[in-house]
Amino acid sequence: MICPAVMWSCWISGVGDGPAVADPGSGVPVAVERAVGSAVGVESGAVQVVLLGRELAMTLFRWYAQRRGVIIAATGSGKLKTTLQSIFIGATIAWFAFKDAIKPMGWETNRFALGWTEFHGGFVAVTLAIALLLTVYSFVMYLYRNRGLFSHSSAPTP
Repeated sequence: MICPAVMWSCWISGVGDGPAVADPGSGVPVAVERAVGSAVGVESGAVQVVLLGRELAMTLFRWYAQRRGVIIAATGSGKLKTTLQSIFIGATIAWFAFKDAIKPMGWETNRFALGWTEFHGGFVAVTLAIALLLTVYSFVMYLYRNRGLFSHSSAPTP
């Protein structure tokens, strides 16, 4: 979800080098998504489905709870997930900006640039992996804490 959204918005706004960024050998975002997917045992593309599916499911769950008179407030794990997703998005955009900045200067093969790209790719991968795990964890916890909504009673289970 996040990788294609960032890549598409960067391409439209002129940041990045367009469709070539989607090539697995040329872009950290695609490589990161594949690395994170394999690290947590899901296929590439499943990361996006998990992130997007959780957001849609939580929205529907909150709507359902609200119709039953229950407000589901954000919890710490959900807030941490959102924070890490935001860091991931910012880091991915910064990666595109860095790649575009070093091209005109001819620094693409500079040791610093190569080292920074490698470090940055690892940082982005770790933030996405943690956000993905928190996505699943927080959703399960929201469902568990509010499992009473699935019975005939409208009050959540304490």
